[in-house]
Amino acid sequence: MPLPTSNNSTSEERSTLAPAEEPHTSHNYYISHLSGGTGGAGGTGGKEGGGGGVGEGPSFQATTMNVVIQNDPAEREKVIEWVSPLNFFPRQADILKARQPGTGEWLLQESLFKDWRAGEIRALWCRGIPGPGKTVLASIAVDDLRTNPANNITGVAVLYLDHKITAETHSPTNLLAAIWQQLVVTTPISPRVSKLYQKHRAQGTSLSLQEVYSVLHSAIQEFSRVFIVVDALDEYPEEERETLLRHLWSLGPAVGLMLTSRPHINIHHVISNFKSVDVRAAEEDIRKYVEAQIEKSSRLSRHINNSSTLRELIEEKIVKRSDGMFLLARLHIESLMTKQNVAAVQDALGNLSSSLNSAYDDIVNRINQQREDDRQLAWRTLSWVLHAMRPLEPFELQDALAIQPEATSLDPDRQTDMDIILSVCAGLVVVNVADKKVRLIHYSTQTYLQSVQSTIFPHAQREITLACMTYLRLTPYNVSGESKQLDPWQALFYKYHSLLDYAVEYCLVHARGKPETEIQDQILQFLGNCSAWRKLWNCSRTGRRNQLGPNKLLIAITFGLEVISNHILRKDGPGRLLQEAVSKGNSDAVRFLLKNHVHGENESEALLEAVIHGHEQVVGLLLAHDAENNSRDGYVNKQCVKLNTKSHNHYSTALYQAVSKGTEGIVELLIKHGADVNAGGGEYGSPLHAAVWCGHEAIVQLLLRHGADMNAKTGKYGSPLQLAFTRKCSVIISILLKHGAGLDEKHRSWELIWGSSNALHAAVEMGHAGISRQLLECGADVNAQGGLYGSALQAASKQGNEVVIKLLLEYGADVNVQGGLYGSALQHASSLGHESIVRLLLEHGADVNVQGGWYGSALRAASSQGHGVVVKLLLDHGADVNGRSGLCSSALQAASSQGHEAVVKLLLERGANFDTGGLYGSALWEATIQGHEAVVKLLLEHGAPANANDWWYGSILQLASRHGHEGIVELLLDHGANVNAQGGPYGSALQAANNQGHEIIAKLLLQHGANAGAGGPGHTSAQDTYTGVTPLAKGPKRRLSRTDSDSDSDSDSESGTHKMKRGRRWTESSDLD
Repeated sequence: MPLPTSNNSTSEERSTLAPAEEPHTSHNYYISHLSGGTGGAGGTGGKEGGGGGVGEGPSFQATTMNVVIQNDPAEREKVIEWVSPLNFFPRQADILKARQPGTGEWLLQESLFKDWRAGEIRALWCRGIPGPGKTVLASIAVDDLRTNPANNITGVAVLYLDHKITAETHSPTNLLAAIWQQLVVTTPISPRVSKLYQKHRAQGTSLSLQEVYSVLHSAIQEFSRVFIVVDALDEYPEEERETLLRHLWSLGPAVGLMLTSRPHINIHHVISNFKSVDVRAAEEDIRKYVEAQIEKSSRLSRHINNSSTLRELIEEKIVKRSDGMFLLARLHIESLMTKQNVAAVQDALGNLSSSLNSAYDDIVNRINQQREDDRQLAWRTLSWVLHAMRPLEPFELQDALAIQPEATSLDPDRQTDMDIILSVCAGLVVVNVADKKVRLIHYSTQTYLQSVQSTIFPHAQREITLACMTYLRLTPYNVSGESKQLDPWQALFYKYHSLLDYAVEYCLVHARGKPETEIQDQILQFLGNCSAWRKLWNCSRTGRRNQLGPNKLLIAITFGLEVISNHILRKDGPGRLLQEAVSKGNSDAVRFLLKNHVHGENESEALLEAVIHGHEQVVGLLLAHDAENNSRDGYVNKQCVKLNTKSHNHYSTALYQAVSKGTEGIVELLIKHGADVNAGGGEYGSPLHAAVWCGHEAIVQLLLRHGADMNAKTGKYGSPLQLAFTRKCSVIISILLKHGAGLDEKHRSWELIWGSSNALHAAVEMGHAGISRQLLECGADVNAQGGLYGSALQAASKQGNEVVIKLLLEYGADVNVQGGLYGSALQHASSLGHESIVRLLLEHGADVNVQGGWYGSALRAASSQGHGVVVKLLLDHGADVNGRSGLCSSALQAASSQGHEAVVKLLLERGANFDTGGLYGSALWEATIQGHEAVVKLLLEHGAPANANDWWYGSILQLASRHGHEGIVELLLDHGANVNAQGGPYGSALQAANNQGHEIIAKLLLQHGANAGAGGPGHTSAQDTYTGVTPLAKGPKRRLSRTDSDSDSDSDSESGTHKMKRGRRWTESSDLD
């Protein structure tokens, strides 16, 4: 939910795009919790405390939650500025600042405005003739909406269009982005925007119109109502106007549009449901404005003091003659301010114009009646302001007016004060309060001046071009030659304190057209000697495609100098221009070269080059001009491009490269011109494989719609469906299935990636219920065998995904199907401790005693992993507690081996036998060899025989002694184990302890009557072991006696414990195990 915009925030605060105090993003996500499962119960406390039980195994849980993503403030601002280079907050603030207080309030009381605000009208068109204050009314509406929102989830954005702003700056993409910026400036940024930022930043690209629209559309969903105000729509280029309106209108019924413009434009074909308000300045508002201007003018105020009726006469005449136009009122009042006495004011009032054109004619006459120096300054100023490619800074205009022909340096004494410049222009030129730029007073002023341009400014472009070229030669700049270059700090200084930036950027733009023939020699000379200028021009541009190279023909083409370009082409020839123009994405140059039949040496690579660099417009030009579709020939005769020719460097077609890059627009272009969607080549084998690998969902759909073979197998990746599973692209998997992708293909990728044999197994392994259902609906065999887990049900049991298991059972999965590593689904679920899955399988008839698989049975699997709850559940459902199978033979043996005391106790209580055989003999043997003292104690207490024979070690006591388990030795002795039992590799328990250097155990055995001299059949005695009699004894030759043992024991008797160091080896015997 968006944060409410503070009613008290200032324009300065808004203009800095300051984020909320704790910016964050809130969205719903499916969060996967992956863990190793819950740890088992802690062991019984001994000397050091028992260890925790073995975990239950992997677990998966999917939940829906509200995730808050924190945004770093600096990074957040960077993202906002990247998305939207435009910021209309300062413009809004400055228009309000310039507004005459109390004026324009009538709009807020207008019934149609109230209906629009209430949502009863989707679009409100405020139309009016030039000059009635439409822009101010727009700012009043925006301020009211922001200051008095209907609720705290109301969004407001405004666009102030301007005929002087370039179409590139005010592109539909940038304008939509500016709306988004205003909506999120104090609210969170979505993760999707951050991902787009990272993606495009890595690729050096910018957002497309569709991407910006999608981002804006998503942002709007966070608001209950959004108001968008677009001012001066008539000043926006007609070709872009429809695009902008269509996108705004398609944002949905939650968006209310307010448009202001002159009435001549047509919006009906885009917006059908709108109401219109005719805008005219109210007489009372004009009167307030005139009163305020009189108070500001010291000259008029003095005249009024000398004439009691003059104020009323001024107000009456201006209100009447202004005809509902603030602009006309302004022109009239400014003309009166220049009058020197009351009579002059009265005469002027008698001749006030009632139309803008007449008013402008009067101003032109006033300018021409000035002194010659003032008149020339006025027309030069108006020429620069009218024809400048962007609004000029005051210091730029002052520099421009100070340029003298053939000068070598700029004389600062020739700069004219800005107040003088403005005064000689008779009110037609102003310094805008909002951006401090020099502008004409109104859009209608430009229209008027353009209508008289041929008589007043016949050579304006030539004069400005020459002025810029002269300026670039001036000291200290001198960047029109080869030798002089400004260092970066100088360049930065001059950029903000001189005309240098403008001259560098637009010198050749002004040369376009008539100047090409009028001053051709000067332009050619400039191009032939411009490396320093070119490098400075490149300074403000990033990316290879935006840089100017040394080729003067390409420079001329780039700036649209057609006459100059043809001249250079005829004189110097083309060279390798096409390749250079294509690689840089210079569409103007490519268009010019193709038009003039300029190809190159390797034309077959031109298309591929354009595709690789993502130059969609260039691709379109090449295809439209001369593409040879579906050619496999690597040699080009007369064709400019060969659409499906494989590049020697990339070994792939243009379509494959476009797909890999994810440039959907280029993919569409290529397909439209006949590109083979099934052409082989590239790392992944086909365009469709490449699209799947790269995760380009829209391109996958596009290729499928145009006949791409969804079942084609290529190399190590198999079919597109198999590749999609490899990449875990669930959306693309769904797309392929909807288009009928084959389900039963087998490929090694299934086994390598998923341990599965088919698509259903892989989908189940992914835990994706939606894809699993889709596969089943498409006819996938629910009981298909194969793979690591044998069946889909066993794979689902592994994941613990109850939803998927229910789905498989719903489609007839055999709950007792055998196969795979774990034999059955029940055994697999039991081994991982998935209680709910085990219960579900049992309820659906799973055989609780079925044999086979890694553990032999479900009970042994659960026992081995210590899942007590599952063990109890299986026993409650009839599991044979003494069933024998597998390596561990019985469930008791399996639990004992892993030290699961609680499970051992449960099994004993349910009647588990001690003497169940197997590879290792008994549960006691398993617990002993693993050193699980608590389990040994439990088994002994429940009657396990302490003197049970062991086929390898002879006795359990010898086994414990050999492995140094002191506590278990003591337990066995306490439960009657025969300390002198013979047999096994060591002959006796004492010899086993001695051989492994377990001194404490040896002493313990001696204390319990072990015979140190007994060796047993085939064995030496313990005494002899320590004199090196046998090969087993290679340690220090020390004889062990009962006396030694007793004395050691006695020395420790005070504490009642054996304090001798454990694990010290007395010999270096070999390990007999």
